[in-house]
Amino acid sequence: MFGLADQKCVPCAGGVAPLDAAACAPLLEQLDGWTIVDGHHLSREFRFPDFATALAFVVAVGEIAEHENHHPDLALGWGRVRMDVWTHKIDGLTESDFILAAKADREHHPEPEPMRQVWRAPDPTMAHLMAGHLDSMGIRAVVQGESLFAGEGSILPQEAGPTIWVAVPDAERAEQILTEHQRHLKETSGEDE
Repeated sequence: MFGLADQKCVPCAGGVAPLDAAACAPLLEQLDGWTIVDGHHLSREFRFPDFATALAFVVAVGEIAEHENHHPDLALGWGRVRMDVWTHKIDGLTESDFILAAKADREHHPEPEPMRQVWRAPDPTMAHLMAGHLDSMGIRAVVQGESLFAGEGSILPQEAGPTIWVAVPDAERAEQILTEHQRHLKETSGEDE
């Protein structure tokens, strides 16, 4: 089943009545943190840890709005973005307003991307160096388990040490890059394979 965020905004030519409270109620239930202000527009304030993240959200919502040809009012501040949306042609709410709001919700809390472990490092420094190398190649890498040491509790030596995780679609390429990089390090250090 598709939700509001999976639908397309429909351009309004005008000449239709805005949605009434009864029609808005089931649509509003599908949104996260939105309110209807004076029966006229949807409003929500999104919170972020800093200005740069809030700005990135504004840019992302702007791209969605352009793609949907349905444009909200956005107010950017440090760590926050207020978004108001309504259909200007009828000076009220249509289903497209709820669709755009749902798309903003999805942008604020995207579905988690499936990740796969591609490497276990001998130490945190090496893990971060290799993750940085992957990042420089356009693969977002996450280091986990920096404090897992063999002998602590039930941790076995093969389970110890930090690991590098990447998105599943990038895993094969990441493993190739890491293997090639490890081979290059061994060759330049004079170690035998």
